[in-house]
Amino acid sequence: MQKLSLVFPILCLATATSVVAQASWQLQFPDHSPPSRRWHAMTYDPDSERVMLYGGQGEDGNERNDLWAWDGNDWTELGPGIVTPPARELHAMCYDANLGRAIVVGGRSPSGLNPTGIWGWNGTQWSAVVGGQIGLTGREQPAMAFDEGLGRVVLFGGQLQNDTWPRDTWEWDGVAWTQRFPTHVPNIRIGQMAYDRERGVTVLYGRNNFSGNDISETWEWDGNDWTLVPTPLVPFAFGPIAYHDGRQRVVLFRNGSGETPLRTWEYDGVTWDLILDAPRPASFDNQLAYHSPTDALISYGGQNSTLTWAYVPRPVGSLTPFGSGCLGTGGIPQLALAPGQEPRLGASIAIEISSLPPTTTAFGLLGGSDSDYQGLPLPAPLGVIGMTGCSLLVSPEATVGVPTLGGIGVWLLAIPDRPELAGTEFFVQVLATDPIANPLGAIVSNGGAGFIGL
Repeated sequence: MQKLSLVFPILCLATATSVVAQASWQLQFPDHSPPSRRWHAMTYDPDSERVMLYGGQGEDGNERNDLWAWDGNDWTELGPGIVTPPARELHAMCYDANLGRAIVVGGRSPSGLNPTGIWGWNGTQWSAVVGGQIGLTGREQPAMAFDEGLGRVVLFGGQLQNDTWPRDTWEWDGVAWTQRFPTHVPNIRIGQMAYDRERGVTVLYGRNNFSGNDISETWEWDGNDWTLVPTPLVPFAFGPIAYHDGRQRVVLFRNGSGETPLRTWEYDGVTWDLILDAPRPASFDNQLAYHSPTDALISYGGQNSTLTWAYVPRPVGSLTPFGSGCLGTGGIPQLALAPGQEPRLGASIAIEISSLPPTTTAFGLLGGSDSDYQGLPLPAPLGVIGMTGCSLLVSPEATVGVPTLGGIGVWLLAIPDRPELAGTEFFVQVLATDPIANPLGAIVSNGGAGFIGL
């Protein structure tokens, strides 16, 4: 992470036009790769810190039962020749934290039947999970994820053997399946699911095409009911989804035919954002899983493909309050980023300062350090110049007037759309006049440590 060596030219404070989030797909070059396949399943195993891939349909049209692991550099086949679950395609896979195993549920077997029960991989061998065969009917194409907040696996829908789509909701607690009967039921035929760790909800995205209309919908499960999220933007596309811890967003890769180049979308709980600069070559029926050690989503396979891709999203901008201000007639000034704001290239952000004196003149201090200013260690006590109890927390390499009204200040800070600023740290603090607060007649707020995202 680079420090701000030269204050970026924002003193004009012109309003900037927001840019679309940037990210990229990077082709990987492993020494080994699984045989090409589609309709497989993938999940991340935190115990081994590897992405697990199981089953699918090979190029010959036959279902597979092999297990592979991605460590960030290469694929390794695990346990060839040992007892494995029956070969299958169109199944679901996730890591069950209660069992400490990667589990496989559902799918379609070579005979065309839908396997029942749960199989779990403990790092060295497969075994059928006791109780997993009771309650849940065998099905293909279910949507499934482990909800860390609930401590349960959540499963929705799928296609039954009689070619019906039940739209039912089930939870697995490591011992038994329990069917849930929520008030609202997603009208989704084919869905994908991921747990949003930041917001603590399970996200279901899929297509409602029961009536012949291909309508994309986003739903969230809170443990009691499903809620339809009326997102302003809708991908109108279908493909695998996975949660990216670093981005704190659910990512969708549109993997079907008919769209070239294919597109990547990100969901933040409010809307889906199209990542315009993250296309990649076509890969029909690939799968996704997040690999924590490399902070990347891993995509593998698809019809007639043995390619491995890593999705490296843009860094998220932030402004984190630190330190403390000093007491004035309006209280201790508090500096914080306004809700919904993010410091990123091309964005104009609002920094709010509360508890200022009712009548004051305020200045924003902007710099590239919170530890040193021209040889002066920071934080630097300001009592020696008459600002009792106050400290300089940032290097004031630039100052700018901050408008205030009734004890509230709003500092509008425009960040230029300059690629070299991405990943830069910056630091802010506000100084305000307050004639009766101390001998010098000035106070300061707490500081803010900023990071410029893309």
